[in-house]
Amino acid sequence: MPASAGYFAEQVAKKAVASRLVDVGLKVQQAGMNAAFDETADLAALQAAFDGILRAGNDTGGAKRGGDLVDDALERAVTPPD
Repeated sequence: MPASAGYFAEQVAKKAVASRLVDVGLKVQQAGMNAAFDETADLAALQAAFDGILRAGNDTGGAKRGGDLVDDALERAVTPPD
C-alpha cells in the first residue's frame, strides 16, 4: 500500500482542483444570472477566484494559474500538429 500512496495523493489533488473549478463555474453562472450584476466588481472577483485555482504538476514547482492553463490550451488548439 505505501507504494501507491503517491498515486492516490495525486488523484486526490486532481479531484480537489476539479472541485474548485466546478465551484468557480457555478459562481460565474450565478453572477451572470443575477440582476444586480456589476461588470467591474463581479468580473474582477471572478477572475481572481479563477486565477486562485492552482494545478500542481508531478513536482511542487509545477503549479500554474488557471489563466495560464487556458492560454496553454488555446495555444495547443490552434497549433497544427507536427
